[in-house]
Amino acid sequence: MLVLFFAAAQFIAWFSWSNLGTVLAVGGASLIDSLGVPPIAVILLVVLLTYLLKWVTFFVLWYVVGLPLGPGSPVR
Repeated sequence: MLVLFFAAAQFIAWFSWSNLGTVLAVGGASLIDSLGVPPIAVILLVVLLTYLLKWVTFFVLWYVVGLPLGPGSPVR
């Protein structure tokens, strides 16, 4: 657990030292603005992509653990 906290602290410190988070946010905002996408569409796209990533991760981990994915699925 201590190693995980150390890695997370190093990652956060690197982001604040390099200002990469600010650069990416401003660059992404200008890209979205140049595309002319309405704000509600951007919000919905972010929510849908987050939802999709969550479920894909869930099912991959579910499969790795070896649990059946539906009725009648064979148990390994």
